[in-house]
Order: sequence, then structure tokens, then C-alpha cells
Amino acid sequence: MKDMQGRERIAVIDLGSNSAHLAVMEVLTAEPAAAYRQIYHDKTAVRLSQGLTDTGALREDAMERTLDVLRQFVRIARRMHVTRTLAVATASMRLATNGSAFRDRIADETGLSIDIISGEREAELGYIGVVNTLPERDCIIFDLGGASMEISLVRRRRRIRSVSLPIGALTLTDAYGTAGVTDDARRRRVATAVTDALAAIPDIRKARIPVIGIGGTVRNLAKIHQREIRYPIPKLHHYRMTPAVVRTLTDRLCAATLDERRDVSGLSAERADIINAGSIAIDTLLRAVDAPTLIISGCGLREGLFFQDYARHYRGDMLFPDDMIADSTAAYRATLPLDDNAHMRYVTRLTLSLYDALEARYHFPAAARTWLETAARLHDTGQIINFYSTARHSAYIIANAPLYGLTHREQAICAIIAGFQDGISSKLTRFTRYRDLLEAGDFRLIKRLAALLAIAKCLAHTHEGQIRDLMLHCTDERAELTLLSATPDDLDSLRRALHKHADQFERSYRLRLVLADDAPR
Repeated sequence: MKDMQGRERIAVIDLGSNSAHLAVMEVLTAEPAAAYRQIYHDKTAVRLSQGLTDTGALREDAMERTLDVLRQFVRIARRMHVTRTLAVATASMRLATNGSAFRDRIADETGLSIDIISGEREAELGYIGVVNTLPERDCIIFDLGGASMEISLVRRRRRIRSVSLPIGALTLTDAYGTAGVTDDARRRRVATAVTDALAAIPDIRKARIPVIGIGGTVRNLAKIHQREIRYPIPKLHHYRMTPAVVRTLTDRLCAATLDERRDVSGLSAERADIINAGSIAIDTLLRAVDAPTLIISGCGLREGLFFQDYARHYRGDMLFPDDMIADSTAAYRATLPLDDNAHMRYVTRLTLSLYDALEARYHFPAAARTWLETAARLHDTGQIINFYSTARHSAYIIANAPLYGLTHREQAICAIIAGFQDGISSKLTRFTRYRDLLEAGDFRLIKRLAALLAIAKCLAHTHEGQIRDLMLHCTDERAELTLLSATPDDLDSLRRALHKHADQFERSYRLRLVLADDAPR
């Protein structure tokens, strides 16, 4: 049965050369937009491509390890009432002489049907996962696995060209012996092998555009860096590092023994022996592109496989959303136990009306309206934890929610706006971690935008929705607020509510907020 009380659960299995992953996605089919969320993930190192470089075939011990993991994945999917399974295998089974035979063995012993996908298809799925969740228009996407590296050139968000190169963190480690201390000579040999392979896609040379990385190696590099600098939020997707940082991390990892690397904070112990080769490969790619920045994507092949299936079944084959931020915000909100969406939309409309009335006068940044709208659409999410601490919990939820298209700084801005929805708190310590992500001038803007959300909440506090529209007329000294459709009794109530935030508005905008005593309209 496809629909399980308005929900469908889809398992996504990615059998890679180094690791096997199981993700379970839940689609809320009763929602108008069929919202989705990830409800489970498991990853196990299977080292399927171990020894592949020497023999060209998958080893029996590697296949046995993989079968054990896949049997467990099938049991988990069954217990979680999965209705459909999407399973793919990548480079190790694609390259191995016995890859097809192993696929048949998997089907016989587990009942799981796995599609061995081409390098082109692997690159396509990684691209779909990235372009659904990151806003870059021009970029180079790479997915470094255990036995291959897929690279795509993207211009204006369209995939221009993709290649699959037979170099991966595990196969490079096996070929060049980089598991231990990696001296300069070994490092040069790995870099030369990667450089030679990159000749297959000459378009990327000196392209000088951002490079987006998928895969365990790049995620581990980001984790190491975040631990070192004490990054304020534990979020990898959309994290940015400079090529210089990557080079420094690579230098240190190559100089360390295997035991020393196992103790590196942020580095998975199971990846300690292959991180050197992977890091050298990424460093070599960044240098070839002359990239200004490396962006980590937490979404790749698995997400691309899900998004393609989701588009086919629930979005009329629309593979990419028109508005990534709005789409992910709506999808996330729909997964929460919140019922009063009409009130949220009312507060959001009033907030944006205030913003639009002030935008020309205060020349807000181009993205400020989107930040304010995102905060307004999620301002009440904290009540699912504690109604009386809604603002504080909403800030935390927004800062950690899977909102795609926002940088970490932008998501922090949205979070703090929501945190100040009941007024600027003197207890700034609760937002210190987010403030570390901000740039000069951001906090002043946050105060201004938060004041608008606070006023809109006051105007909507009775939940009656009596205000059809509003107008804000500003002079040199004051801002006169006219509320259309409000009765005299409404105005008395609203005047009392607004008084609470009049000082915040005046401090933020240097204008005295007054409520016009207009007749009913």
C-alpha cells in the first residue's frame, strides 16, 4: 500500500566503494505540497573496493562484509514500513570484473535489487542533490568516493559536462601507500596521478569558480576544521573553506602517523588510513581550478536519487524548485506539529507590509526581505518545545533546520530575528554562538527586522485577523501606522499591545511609532 496514514516511506541505499549508506525519507502525502523529511540514516564502512586495484575483482571477504550490511539494511527498511526502495551501486561494482555477478548474488541472498549506475549517472545524481540544496549558479561539483571521482561543470545552474575518473580515496591509498606518514615524494606521485586524470575535463582548468565537494573525505576535512576553530554550529552543509585551509590540513594529516590521525578530533577513525590520499586529491583539484572557495555539500547522490523520485511522484516532474529557500522552509514547517498556519501567514503578511513600507527609506540589503520572511514563517516553531519560551526555541530550531539556499550566516540572521520577536533580549548570551557567524553591521539590521516581526505579532495577538491591510507613513520624526479594517475597539487593544514594542522600533529606526486614529474602513 503506497499511503500509510498520509505518509510514504522511501529507503535510499547507496553502496559505495568505501561505505554503504541507508537513508529513510518520509513523504507526508496528506500535505498539499507533499512535504518530506529524513527520519533515519545508517552508514557502515564495507571497503568493497579493497584490493580492486591489484586484481580487478571484488574480494570474497569484502563481498561478505557488504552482504551482512545489506541484509541489515533490508531488515531495518522492513521494520520501518518502507514502501519503496531505491538502491544503487557505484564505482567498485561498476569497475570490478565480478560486479554484475555480485549484484545477482545480492538479489538472491537479500531480495534487494541494486542498479549498478554509470559514472555519468552518478555525477548526474550528485548534481541533482547539490542544485536542489545550494544556490551557486556557476561551480564545479566533485564527488570523491573510494574508487572514483565524479566531476561536473555547472554554468547557470545547468550541468554542462561530467566525467567519472577512476581515482578514489581507497584506490589511491592502495596504489601509492599513503596510509602511514606520507612524505613529499609519495604526495607528488598522488598529485601527479590526479592531475593526469583531470586532463579528461580541461574545461575546469583555471575556471576560478567555487568548487562544491561531496563525500566522506571532504566532510571529514570540514569537521576537523570546525573543531579546530570551535565553529558555533555543528552543520556541514554549505560550510566554506579556503583552498589555503585545505592545503594546511593536508600538510598536517600527511605528516601524521596513522595512530596520530586516529586521534584527530573530527576525523572518523575508520577513514584515518585513507584521508591522506583523499585530501591530496581535493587539494590538487582546487589548485587546478584555482578555486576561490571550497563549499561542502551534505547532499549528494542519495539526495539526488530521492529528489528525482520525489519530483516524479509528487512534484509533476519538476526537478528543481522555483524558490529553494521558500520551498525548503515550507517543507520543513509541514513536518512539525503546528496547526495554525493561517495565523503564521497573517503575521508574515503584516511583517512584510511593514518591511515594504520602510525598505526605500532604509535601503535594506537585497536579501533582507527573504531573511525576514523566513524568520516570520518559522517564528512560532519553538512552541512545540515550550510555549513560554517560543522565541528562544524558535531561534534554535531555525538555526539548525534543513533550510536550503541560505548560508550559515544568513540562517543565523533568520534565527536571531525570530529570537527577538518578543523584544531585544538583554540576555544575549543565548545567541552568542550565532553572533560569531555575523558580519559587521548585521546585528543592527537584525534589530531593525526583529522590530517589524515584533510589531506584526502584536497586531495579530488576538488571532482575529481583523487587519485587512496597513500603511506606514514616515516623516523625519515619526512613523504613523494606519490599520485598515480595524474598529475603534480594535485600535484601543492594538495601541496597548504596540506600546510594548514602541521603544524598540524607535531605537532601531530613530522614529516615534504612533497609531493613527482612523475611522473603520
